[in-house]
Amino acid sequence: MASRQTAASKLLATRGRKIAAGITAAFVASIGAGLGARALTQAESATKKALGGSNAPIEIRIAKPGTFEAGHPYSPYFVIPKTDVAGPDQVDGAELTGNEPFGFDFAQRHDGVAGSAQIVRLQLRAKTDEPVTINAIKAHVIDRKPPLDGWYVASPGCGGLIVRTATVNLDEPNPEVQVLDDVGTPLKNTTLFVTKTNIELIELQASTEKSMVDWNLELFYSGPNGDGSVNVDDGGKPFRVTTESESDGYRPVGATQVKREHTWDANGIIAC
Repeated sequence: MASRQTAASKLLATRGRKIAAGITAAFVASIGAGLGARALTQAESATKKALGGSNAPIEIRIAKPGTFEAGHPYSPYFVIPKTDVAGPDQVDGAELTGNEPFGFDFAQRHDGVAGSAQIVRLQLRAKTDEPVTINAIKAHVIDRKPPLDGWYVASPGCGGLIVRTATVNLDEPNPEVQVLDDVGTPLKNTTLFVTKTNIELIELQASTEKSMVDWNLELFYSGPNGDGSVNVDDGGKPFRVTTESESDGYRPVGATQVKREHTWDANGIIAC
């Protein structure tokens, strides 16, 4: 998988940090005990009520995949199980609409799983004008399964909207979230500060080259009333990511056309 590491390093080495003033939040991460991030159909009023009842002084929102341009060379993409659809040639052409015909919405309809690296874009802000310190971000592996046997469509490239980036290798026994500086070097001091108006955006890139992994996050903070932690998951369920190593890769060659990319079978997706 050296080609992936090289591609990511080249990308990170040239990136400049641009923190956007806002983000399109499609769903809200769990605060304290399990408010979900994948509950796309939850009423907004119910979400606000749940957040208002939390003692945590910080609000976390997760952007829906496809609503932002990730800084990763080829993610996000989604692995579709062959048990649902045997391959892209079996897809009804009427389904393939929009700018990302094989994107998140398509994956949702076909039990797709995020391919490695899974992109989780977080927006962090304090609920009041009192500053909140983010002391640490930890990833917890809930379960490991064999890689998904499926197929995926990926479009490698370089560039894109860049925000503060963090990486985590979920294949490690105790995965460590590493917040990167502007050139992709892990920071020794990962303390972050947020207020109601000073918003922090973080693009978390969670990778695996061995398995399908269920995982979640825990953010530790210090606020006006003391210390605590915030759980971040996917709609009351763990996030899920799979290596693409057991799946067939395709590259888009038109609006809805794809071609099989056999070179990715041995070395993984190559970018930059």
